[in-house]
Amino acid sequence: MQELAKSQSDPRQGLEALQIVQEIYEQIGDKYSQSRNLLFFISERQIKCGEIDAAILSLRQAEAIAIEIDYEPFVNRASRQISQLTSGFMGGFMTFIRFAQTGWVQFGLCFLLGLIAFPFLLIAAAAIVLWRIFQALTKR
Repeated sequence: MQELAKSQSDPRQGLEALQIVQEIYEQIGDKYSQSRNLLFFISERQIKCGEIDAAILSLRQAEAIAIEIDYEPFVNRASRQISQLTSGFMGGFMTFIRFAQTGWVQFGLCFLLGLIAFPFLLIAAAAIVLWRIFQALTKR
């Protein structure tokens, strides 16, 4: 069933199927598979769906289970992914990228924003370089 859930082209349908698989793992008490499913599949689908808070919660749950079963590779991976999602710049940047990936309208808005912002950033960078050169020449 997990393979079927992973192969779904719609992230939401795949996420629902993976959550059903997670419930099965919980019922049979398979801690390793619970942690693996949360870490590698559910959190990834949640990120694709733009549910960052839910993904962080899933990663923390996977980390707790991995600590419980004393499986260091899962603990390390969960910690790394949590820090990536919660870090300041990268967290905001990833949110922007996910927004742009959700549809053509959002992609078009981001593209237009880039077209408008780029010339201003280029002018600002040139002004800073020229200001530094001017300061260096006047200090001599």
